[in-house]
Amino acid sequence: MKTRRIAVSAAMAAIAVTIFLSLAAPPAMAATDTWLGGTSGTLNTGSNWQGGNAPSGSDTLTFGSGSYLNLTNNLGNSFNWGGIQFNSGTTNSFVIGDGTATDLNAGNSISLSGNITNASNVQQAVNCPIVLTGNTQTVSLTGGTAANLTLGGNISGNMA
Repeated sequence: MKTRRIAVSAAMAAIAVTIFLSLAAPPAMAATDTWLGGTSGTLNTGSNWQGGNAPSGSDTLTFGSGSYLNLTNNLGNSFNWGGIQFNSGTTNSFVIGDGTATDLNAGNSISLSGNITNASNVQQAVNCPIVLTGNTQTVSLTGGTAANLTLGGNISGNMA
């Protein structure tokens, strides 16, 4: 009888530890990272982002202000972006690629699991190759009659 009681106690302890660990370490959630662009045009420089940290995988990247507009995607080849948002009210035209405004299909590829939205009323461009990894992605132009978006890189992946 004593042996059985110890086995039940050990099982209960294991369950309690499992519950504690699952509550103590919640899974990381994707964030929204806002471009400030005051240091350089490189996306992996933490000081270019609000909060001082470069984006993590699956984050949505938002652009609206910044001194640097021709941006170098050096977050890593096939780095997962949760989405791309060009904010309303911005008068900046951003080009995400290899740091130049003219090279098409340039810069590291983007694994995109979310949507692209141009809520500004100006031209925006993503010249990197894009690999669609989500079930459904949309491209939205919600900024008015002058809202425009150029996708200047190869697009591949899950296309319905």
